[in-house]
Amino acid sequence: MMSKAQDLRECGSGIPASPDLLALYNQAFEQFGTAALWSCRHIPNPTVADVLVISGYLRRNGTMKCRELIGLIEATAARQTGDVAI
Repeated sequence: MMSKAQDLRECGSGIPASPDLLALYNQAFEQFGTAALWSCRHIPNPTVADVLVISGYLRRNGTMKCRELIGLIEATAARQTGDVAI
């Protein structure tokens, strides 16, 4: 059984990130890039699914300081795909 985050990533595959989601994606790299996203590459035009992958890396590799941003990313992605917030 897939998790809610996996379902949301699947829904967001191929959908370009909205300006709000793109801003959060860029913020993630600016604030936590070297600490939590060291193995990720910044994509100039990410999809919703790409942004959600980054939130997963923040969840696994980041500190508690990442949690608010993770929530914002996931809620914004859910709104963009028409899903309920996870």
